[in-house]
Amino acid sequence: GSVHTILDQLRSGFVTAAGGVRIGICGVGAVEDGRLLSFRQVTSLALRVPRTIAGVAEPLLPQLAADLPLLCTAPHSFMAKYLSGGFVFYGGLLGGLAGAWLFCKRRRLSFDTLGRDLVPALPLFHAFGRVGCFLAGCCYGIPAPAGWLGVTFPASAIEAPSGVPLLPVQLYEAAGCVLLFLLLDHLTDRGWPGGRLLALYLALYAVFRFLLEFLRGDAVRGSLGPLSTSQVISLAVLAGVLLAELLHHRRNIRQRP
Repeated sequence: GSVHTILDQLRSGFVTAAGGVRIGICGVGAVEDGRLLSFRQVTSLALRVPRTIAGVAEPLLPQLAADLPLLCTAPHSFMAKYLSGGFVFYGGLLGGLAGAWLFCKRRRLSFDTLGRDLVPALPLFHAFGRVGCFLAGCCYGIPAPAGWLGVTFPASAIEAPSGVPLLPVQLYEAAGCVLLFLLLDHLTDRGWPGGRLLALYLALYAVFRFLLEFLRGDAVRGSLGPLSTSQVISLAVLAGVLLAELLHHRRNIRQRP
């Protein structure tokens, strides 16, 4: 049938088809009091096909089973072997934003509209991630100076040294990200477009991250001269935002009569 005949299913975010196939539908719709009334335009579909491929993981399971005890006895070795890729927030952030830009360009959508929903959520998700870093014992801080609150991690922490009170910089960053979320959410309610929200978020986070890096104690994040890799990226991001704002300002001046 038509989209309207399965509206009740769409309110759950997906439609279930024969064989357990789920179809998620993205588009533009009419909403009243948080309830979806109708679809005006369908922009894309996301399919989840419940199909298994027998034996695809069979070659990996024996080695993984043999290495699982390393999680308890030598977590560093397990991390180095299986989880050594990634771990840089900026890479995921910039890559995700590039993907969102390409999506908008391909679908002929305005990022000012999409960004109003997307940008405020970024620091909130990041805050949850930093709480996870704290619980796992990675991305840790320098030894706590006298008079500062420090946290001593157990020997099972994946990176943080045990027995030494360290600054909980993961929680500092989580708190800062929550404040960023509250600010961006407030500005969204005030009608700020997505592009302006993104510029403000990138600039504020770049400054915050640059300063916070002086309290980080994990050398694994890398460095370039006296600065950490993330500090260099923060400076580049801030410079990019300022340049974009300058060009935007000049363009507006030229368009004035």
